[in-house]
Amino acid sequence: MERIGDFVEVVDVNPVVQLASVRAAPRSQRLPAELAPLVDSYLVVEGANAAAAHGLLSALLTGGAFLLSGVYGTGKSHLLAMLGLLAEFPDARCRFTQRNPAWAPLLQPLADRRAFVAYISLDEFDPTAFALETIVANELAAEAQRKGFALPTETAARGEWLHTVWQTVHANGFAGIVVLLDELAMFLNAKSGEGLHRDASFLQFLAQATRRIPLLLVGALQRGAEDLQRIEPYALTQVRDRFQHTWVLSLAHALPLINQVLLRKRNEVTLRQRLSDLYRRSAWAQRFSAEHLFACYPFHPLTLRCLERSIGAFFSRTRSVVTFVQWAVRQRQDAEWQALITPDALIDHFEPDLHAHPQLRPFAQQVLLYFRRWDERHEAQGKVERMVKTLLAFQVGGEEPSAQTVAEALMQDADAIWAQLERLRTDANFVDAVRRTGSPDDTYRLDPQITVTDALHRRLNETMQALADEDPRLVRFAWECRSDEWAPPTLFEPRTLTVHWLRTQRRVLITVTDLRRVTAPQLHQAVANLASPHTDECLHLFVGVPVAVEEQRKHFSQLLSQLTRAGEVPAEPENRFAHAVAALLPRALKDAELRRWKENAAVWLLAQDLSLAESELGMKVLERVREMLPARQWETQRLMQRLYSDGVLVSLLTGAAGLEMGRSIGSESAGFDALIRNAAERLLPQVFPHFPAIAPRKEASAQTYNALTRLILKGLPAAALDINARRWLELVAMPLGIVAVVPAEAPATSSLQVATPPSPLTDAVLHTVGSGAPYRQVEAEMAKSELGLTPELTQLLIAALLRSGRLLAFDRNKEAMQPEAITVPLARSVALLRPAQVLDDDAWRKVRPLLTALLEGVPDTLTPENQQRVWTQLRERANAWKLTTQDVSARLSQWMRELTQTERQWQRTVETLHLCAELTKVILQPLNAADGLRQLAAWAMERNLDAAVLQEWRDAFEATATFFASSAQLLSAWRYLNAMPPKGLREELARSRSSLMAQLRGGDELVGASASFTAEFRRFLDAYASAYLAHHERVHNGEAFQRLRQLQQSEAVRLLAALSALPDAPEDGRNALRQLQQALAKQCAETALTLRPHLLRQPVCARCGLALGETVREDVDAVENAVVEALRKLQAWLCDEPQRQRLRRYAEATTGAERALLERVGALTLQSPIAEWQTVVAAQGLIQKALSPFAVVDADLEELCGILEGRYLTADEATILFRRWLDDKGASSETRLRFVRRTDKAPQRTRRNSEQAG
Repeated sequence: MERIGDFVEVVDVNPVVQLASVRAAPRSQRLPAELAPLVDSYLVVEGANAAAAHGLLSALLTGGAFLLSGVYGTGKSHLLAMLGLLAEFPDARCRFTQRNPAWAPLLQPLADRRAFVAYISLDEFDPTAFALETIVANELAAEAQRKGFALPTETAARGEWLHTVWQTVHANGFAGIVVLLDELAMFLNAKSGEGLHRDASFLQFLAQATRRIPLLLVGALQRGAEDLQRIEPYALTQVRDRFQHTWVLSLAHALPLINQVLLRKRNEVTLRQRLSDLYRRSAWAQRFSAEHLFACYPFHPLTLRCLERSIGAFFSRTRSVVTFVQWAVRQRQDAEWQALITPDALIDHFEPDLHAHPQLRPFAQQVLLYFRRWDERHEAQGKVERMVKTLLAFQVGGEEPSAQTVAEALMQDADAIWAQLERLRTDANFVDAVRRTGSPDDTYRLDPQITVTDALHRRLNETMQALADEDPRLVRFAWECRSDEWAPPTLFEPRTLTVHWLRTQRRVLITVTDLRRVTAPQLHQAVANLASPHTDECLHLFVGVPVAVEEQRKHFSQLLSQLTRAGEVPAEPENRFAHAVAALLPRALKDAELRRWKENAAVWLLAQDLSLAESELGMKVLERVREMLPARQWETQRLMQRLYSDGVLVSLLTGAAGLEMGRSIGSESAGFDALIRNAAERLLPQVFPHFPAIAPRKEASAQTYNALTRLILKGLPAAALDINARRWLELVAMPLGIVAVVPAEAPATSSLQVATPPSPLTDAVLHTVGSGAPYRQVEAEMAKSELGLTPELTQLLIAALLRSGRLLAFDRNKEAMQPEAITVPLARSVALLRPAQVLDDDAWRKVRPLLTALLEGVPDTLTPENQQRVWTQLRERANAWKLTTQDVSARLSQWMRELTQTERQWQRTVETLHLCAELTKVILQPLNAADGLRQLAAWAMERNLDAAVLQEWRDAFEATATFFASSAQLLSAWRYLNAMPPKGLREELARSRSSLMAQLRGGDELVGASASFTAEFRRFLDAYASAYLAHHERVHNGEAFQRLRQLQQSEAVRLLAALSALPDAPEDGRNALRQLQQALAKQCAETALTLRPHLLRQPVCARCGLALGETVREDVDAVENAVVEALRKLQAWLCDEPQRQRLRRYAEATTGAERALLERVGALTLQSPIAEWQTVVAAQGLIQKALSPFAVVDADLEELCGILEGRYLTADEATILFRRWLDDKGASSETRLRFVRRTDKAPQRTRRNSEQAG
């Protein structure tokens, strides 16, 4: 097994640097070998330390006064020693720059110069016996004696003394003086009175002298000039102002110091591989990068973070980062390689400093000792102590870690650490939660003041002893623990709960009480209330409290037995509702459950005890109790769930022994609603014995019931029965027997229709309605009947009875309501229900022939269902006739308006529509079926109408409706014939047109002859289309258009187009081309294939508008002459000298094929054949460029020389000026520039004075 020592080696480094050891080393011209490690081992890192080193090294030449500030262990003494050695020995500077090349520019100006350095460690002197100026003078003299010359030590005249010192030092070859004062703050703070102020004055003197002579004065403090607490504020200000800067050092360089100085890694390749494997398989390691783990090894990254953050509390003169690293690594040399050094090692090493620190002393003397004993008592093998030390390491660094962070620091499971911290927080002292989230993200801290656990246990025990087994506070607490999972009603207050039974909702009255308080009259009254239709509840369930359970069961059983004693059996329906009264009792508590319940209740009582708020300890106890309360409430809630889930249901059905709820529920922690639902499933079949047979197969919402009711009232129209509606009807309405499946005409299909409900349901409703009853009363009584119908199911049943004619509905004004006109829910629209009336035989014999003439399938015998079905069919047919009459009337008005006809021509049609309006008005009156049929018979007798007359009217009406349904096509034919120009028609087409228009004006006669008219009109359309297409072809494919097309494709026109596109070309060419295009635009491109479908809608071509007999004329000779004249004029223009000069000039600027092509164009003359002129077409693009005014632009070089001559410009500035000069020429990107030099102007070579001066 590989060990930490296989990968890491500890370097022997002196943990404490003292200036006395530097001063005692033998002196020569070179750096002593024993002092070389001080130069080599100093680590310069970015930040405050680098800034301090930079500032001090920069002042070696000029001098200055500076202060170094930093807690113990930040390297103040090391920096002073290194600074002195660099100032004194040139070879020390060479060693330093070799290790730190970036600092060479600061030391190069010193060259071989040496400084006279005094290393003064003030902790070697008694502050009460020596003055600061005496110590400095004596140390300077002692250092001079070591170097072979003498310096004065009398400082009575400070100025003269210092001047003499500098002159002597300078005479012995030193370039400056460096005075290094270590432990300055400790030395001055040990003084008081006149001695302190004299030393402060001497510091001011030396700092002021650094401005006159090359003197570098550096003093080391712990936190800054403010550490000089006993100096008067004025003197302190003077000292601070004389010193140029105070450099504050930090320990942010711990990681580079460890890697580059204190430790040396071995077998790096193997170590990197091992750490990469650790990174992949460990969740805590993935918070950091593999490179960071390598840099920190063998330390955990969080250990170094705690180390850097806790420097102010831990570090002292004897313990620093060096001693910790050396101690920790040597202690773990033989440990396995993956056993990183965790933050608890900080506490192990720095524990002596905890005892010395006033704020940390309680942690060492109380907290750590407490948890060591805790480990011994619980045999935790030091695990808890290690976790507490880790928590303390973070806390000393100013961090309150989460359980997740502590687990990562210890490389353990976060849930296990979180559980352990929670246990310590609740069962031990000193551990407190700062932020609780119910997860490993909870943050914790140690507080020596938290000792509430023992006090909490005492108060809990006292409160528990005060609670009796039947204490009402126990029950009150149990009911305070209610939640969404366990939600019984409030104690002693009845509450109605809705439960689901057989896909319907039922209301159950719940009363939580001590059953020993229930009396026999109360139980009799409960049964009477349930049986009354004025209440909505169908069960009354008493819930016993969880105390004295056996006594409650015996008492309630005796009350139930009194309900069934001889001579006291209640009458129907109360005999059914005696089964609707029951009691739910929990099982008896076990001793352990009772003790836990009392303990939880004690926590609840303590949380309400305001006397705890009178003391600080009490407030801590109260806070802890309130934290514990939610968990205790949840535990009590689960206890109550188990008690009632294992309880019994006592009723007439189960007897005194009761029914065990646990067997039927199958869960020991069922919710209260589940218990009530289970009890209802046991009791309701006794209360409503007939309901299971008619129960819906799926639970539906009120909106669904309303939609189904609406469909039933309308007779289940096929258009409204989609797949979803059919499914709900089968699931909800079909079990009631109010919907039946009827085979359809198409194979393998079926339809639904409203059926008369079964006899038990129909009889029950009719019995309840009697001679008439309000709808609400019927709904309430059906809910308490043996059927147990819910209001929604009662609504469906009554809707079916209304549709089948067994019931009549009336609104609040006592007016009859037709089923299809009733709105849902019925409880809002229907006020009264009555049984339906049926016609007698004589009335039926009178009205049946009339119905046979108007309808199909009229039954021979009359039943309430047949009467309602016939009446419904008649009203539906009347509605259809009414809509048809409105449509025919509108179409007839349009027909007469467009053909300018009168009502006389449509008299028979008008009479048919008038009779239809009277008939529909009679049928659609708001009457029930019997009264409506009587009214129809009376109306027919009054109008002297028999069945034959009605049959004849029906045939005429249907024929009229059929005719006007297709009247749009006939009107289109009328518009077509009117739009047709009569000129140009052949004789037979003109006669056919006149005949068709005469038939359209025939009025009533056209109703019977519409089919023959349609056939004749189609023959006319075919003949007319053939004649028009032949005429259209002759006109648009004549000789004139052929000549124009040939002219358009000729070489002359292509040449003319090319010449017209040239810049500044005459307009004649474009005018001639425009004239040619206008002539060609008169030719229609429609062919017989595309034009024939159009002629079925419009008698002429939509594009050209050509009518039969019309022609299109065009002067082709004039167009040809215009093209010839324009071409000759443009050729002459191109041959003119200005155009030729432009072509030649542009040709000179081009090369190759372009130049040859332009030369050929320039050689053209008016006598050149047309074939040679085609060169213009090929070179059109070049000619356009050549004729452009910016094709070739002259650029005078003399002008450019005048701009540039005599100026001093960079290449970029010259390029910018050149481009601006080119832009001033107005040239485009395709312009050719010809650079010329004008010789008639002498060059001006003057230089601008301002530019010369620049």
